[in-house]
Amino acid sequence: MVSPATAASPISTLVRQELEDVDDHGNRLIRHVGQGAYLTSRVDAKGRLLRQELLLGQDFVVWQHGTRIRTGICLDPDQPQNANYDLSPSRTRMEKARLAAQAYTGKDKYVRHLTRVVVLSAGLGMAGAEVVTVSEDEARAARERERAAGAGGPSRGLLLALGAAVVVALLLWLLRR
Repeated sequence: MVSPATAASPISTLVRQELEDVDDHGNRLIRHVGQGAYLTSRVDAKGRLLRQELLLGQDFVVWQHGTRIRTGICLDPDQPQNANYDLSPSRTRMEKARLAAQAYTGKDKYVRHLTRVVVLSAGLGMAGAEVVTVSEDEARAARERERAAGAGGPSRGLLLALGAAVVVALLLWLLRR
């Protein structure tokens, strides 16, 4: 049995296909196929990379310019539009993709872009859940901690008054010139 450390990464087996397709918007579709991995890159007429879809087994990872990375399950690599997306990026899928991506040592610019995106995305923001809301009791306790911590320093009102004084002094100085 081959250990994961010595086994070839599915991303390392990706080979660029000779034929390129063009979509309805004139964007080129560049495909890479490997053992258990499929990569489709969408490039506009100016050569800018717009979107990449990576399929590792049934795990699906999508990078699109200007949006956050998405994960999901895709059962058919020929029909990625039928993928079932996760509500938020799956840590498990991102970790699998990261492990596969970090083993890539090739020179293909499309695969290298994807490996950088996956490795960076897996390392950023995936370590813990982001707190977006707290209970009223937690919010009240946080406000009390802030008040207690700020007791030794300048108050907000004092800082606002100092800022206003600086603005007035600056205006008077400008008027005298």
